[in-house]
Parts: sequence; C-alpha cells; structure tokens
Amino acid sequence: SVKNEIEVSVKIYVPNNFNGIIYSVNIKNLSSKKRNISVVPASKMLLTGFEAPRFCNIQNQVSYGDFDESVNGYFYNSLNPWQKKHNKYCAVLCTNAIVDSFEGEESEFFGSNSSMSYPYELLCRKSLDSKRALGGFPFAAVMVKQELNPGECVDMDFALALVSDKHEAKNVYSAISSHEKVEDLFSETIEAIKSRHSAVTICTPEKRLDYFVNIWLKRGLEYCLFKKAAVRDNLQFAHGITMTDPI
Repeated sequence: SVKNEIEVSVKIYVPNNFNGIIYSVNIKNLSSKKRNISVVPASKMLLTGFEAPRFCNIQNQVSYGDFDESVNGYFYNSLNPWQKKHNKYCAVLCTNAIVDSFEGEESEFFGSNSSMSYPYELLCRKSLDSKRALGGFPFAAVMVKQELNPGECVDMDFALALVSDKHEAKNVYSAISSHEKVEDLFSETIEAIKSRHSAVTICTPEKRLDYFVNIWLKRGLEYCLFKKAAVRDNLQFAHGITMTDPI
C-alpha cells in the first residue's frame, strides 16, 4: 500500500517447524525528500492451560518482562508451579533492526483509549517509555526508527514466538537475525507447504470430491496441525463449504 508517498508491503507467515509468526516489512520512500519512519509492532497474548487451583489458571502468578539485548527484543518470562500441561509459557518479540525503545506496560502504551487502533504513545509521536512489566498478561511493543533518503527502501523483520525459556528465545532471534535468513525461511516454508499439499491430491470425474480433498480437507487439517483454538469448529466450517467453488 502507498500513503503520503511511502510504500509499504508486509509479508506474514508461519515458518516450518517454528512456534511463532514472522512479519517481514519492506518500506520505500517515493517522495523527493528525506523521511523519518517509525515501525512499532505490539502484541498482547493470553497464555492459558495451567493445571492449577481455581482462580490460578493463568500465567500471571510470577511473571516479568524486559528488553533483552541477547534477543534484540522484548522477552516475557513466566513462572508458575502448575505449568505442567505445556512448557511454552514464555514469549519473545524480536527484530533484526535496531530497536529505538520498547514498552512492557499495556496501560502506558494504550492510555485511556485502550485501543490497538489508536494507542496513546503513538498518537503522541514520541519514543516508547521503555518500561518493563511485572506480573499481568504478556504485552510487548518495540519501536524501530529508520531514516530514508528519496527513493531508498529498507527491509526489517520481526518475530513473535512462544518459547520455553530465554535460550529458546535466542534461537528465535538467531533465525531472523538477518533479512537473508528470513527469506531463506520463507522459501523453506513454501517448499514444505507444497510438499505437504501435493502428498494427497486426487483427480476424479467428480469435481466436488476433488474440491473436498484437494482444497477444503487440507485447509481443515492445517488448522488441526497448528493447534488453533476451536479446531472442531474450523473443521466444520471447512467441510461445510466443501461444495463451494473456490474460484
């Protein structure tokens, strides 16, 4: 998209064997003057699933978050004596660009608006307050600033992932530490998807059966593989439009 002579494209994908999501951003200055750009990814996550006594079934018992140079981003650490069901209750929001500032306090970022669309700190057109978080649900925002000359473009990549500890968070950062690595990840992911989808493909005289197996069944299975919420509902939706022509 283009606005005020700034062209932006965003590529969002889940890499193969990666417990998170990558945002690859390309920005180009189409104007005839130098422009200063700020990019601020922000995320709030709800990590549930603890086998815990009543009123203690979420991750905010012993938790904190702070910017960590070793991951070039914000690391959220969660400790809970009841976290037996899963082992990934920490999170990291990192980037391969230079971080100007960060925010770990949700209320400071949103302000009284409490809106992701109009966050207070961005409306003020300033750097983030760089406050760490103690307790509460995981929230993180990082700000990247970039000066672009006329006609210049820049790539910057961000990763949001669930991890078991800081060591795993460092591995996430290592995987996106350069734009070349991110592009390699994207290529590997595309090849993995093609291989998975081509493994089960049919061609029969019954067009509706082909649609069911080659398109909708695979989409339903993808939801299950990624363990998304409401897996059963998503499967029902996918199968419910089996007879719909995708074109």
